[in-house]
Amino acid sequence: MEKNLAKALGKQEGVLVVNSADRDAVLGEISARIARYEKFDPIRTAELKELREDVRDIFNKGLDPGDDIMEQLYFLDPKTKDLVSRMTAQYNQIVTPQDFKDIAKIMTEYMGEQVPILKTFTRFYGRLAEDFLKNAKPSESAFDWTSVGKTVLFGKEQKGYKVPPLAAQAMGVKANEPVSEKIIKAFTQWDPNGTLYNIIFGTPAPKARKTGFKYFKVEPLGLKKIMEYEFLFANKLPKSWTRVPSVNFDGKVIEQHFTQVFEEKLVYKNADGEWVTNIMQVPQKTEASWWEQLINKSGKINDIADATKARTAFGVNANHSSDATIVKNFHLWGKKENIGTGTVHDAFLSNAGHMLKAKRALRGIYADALKRNVIKLTLDEMKARGFPKELYDKYLDEAIDTGLIPVPGRSVIDGKVLKETDILMREDILREIPEDFFQDFSFYGIG
Repeated sequence: MEKNLAKALGKQEGVLVVNSADRDAVLGEISARIARYEKFDPIRTAELKELREDVRDIFNKGLDPGDDIMEQLYFLDPKTKDLVSRMTAQYNQIVTPQDFKDIAKIMTEYMGEQVPILKTFTRFYGRLAEDFLKNAKPSESAFDWTSVGKTVLFGKEQKGYKVPPLAAQAMGVKANEPVSEKIIKAFTQWDPNGTLYNIIFGTPAPKARKTGFKYFKVEPLGLKKIMEYEFLFANKLPKSWTRVPSVNFDGKVIEQHFTQVFEEKLVYKNADGEWVTNIMQVPQKTEASWWEQLINKSGKINDIADATKARTAFGVNANHSSDATIVKNFHLWGKKENIGTGTVHDAFLSNAGHMLKAKRALRGIYADALKRNVIKLTLDEMKARGFPKELYDKYLDEAIDTGLIPVPGRSVIDGKVLKETDILMREDILREIPEDFFQDFSFYGIG
């Protein structure tokens, strides 16, 4: 929306349009500069952070940066610096990122009135994701008994012989992939999670739940392991979570990763000998202690979760994932029926001659989506990964009380206690609708 609106407004004479991409490009280079001084020059770091805030205000409020600010930005790439220098000229009107933000807020409030559940859902999921990252402990996750059973039958995963990287490059094949796996892929219908894989290579260790644990581990001063006992098939889980699970309408668990990053400036020459500047997103990681470094202890450096990012993005992404299952199933229906289908985001297209049949199929897909309570399934998956029971119960009660999980006689929406007739059921979606378009227009178009 911002890009298209900026393009339209920018055609007007005497109007400067400053979008968030321009602002973020400048702020990104300042952040990269901060990263260079952060560890050894706290004074310069503080000055650059203050400069970054000043530049943010200049863009958001449409201000003239002045000579002083321009001099402090001497290190910017010429193209990036030009984005700031444009602000020094005189314009009849400046449209800023804050203006676009205000427009988006008005549109969001309008959407909230039209589809109130969307606003409630995304905020609920955002708080849930933040609490999951802050409180869920991998060490307290439940046992994955399915994987335990498979490991008993097929053993632990053993990849087999891998082609060395240089040899793989010479042969034109993928490096670090077992030779036996390459052969099987070439001659069979290969499923990396299927039974055939388990029979040949064994069972991969799960990365979200336990299959066993080690105890009585004795390592004097961390130098050498003397004694250790293993219960079942111990698998290594992270120290803390940096990803959050959600379950979509297809019952699939979607992993969303939220790690802290800092921006770093990368300057290099391209093939034509020209200097190129890129801003890289570098993950923040924990640092090994001096003792761990001394004894060369591995596995002690971990990613750091970004709970703030999870709060804003998790609900939106989860909602899009469920939308995508509807879109996917519509295309699968078309393939099965040999009918051409198309989609634009979550609008559905077919030939006019197939419209009635396609609408009936789509209603069936929507009805099938009600088979799974994705909020309850998401909470269950989080609980299995060490989400505390008290928080699980708190969010489950909130979901029921606010109608996200509608329960007659208990859920309240807009001050009204829901009755059985207020809740959308499969029968409501699948009810017979006149198809002559003169009596009922409610399913004339779906998007």
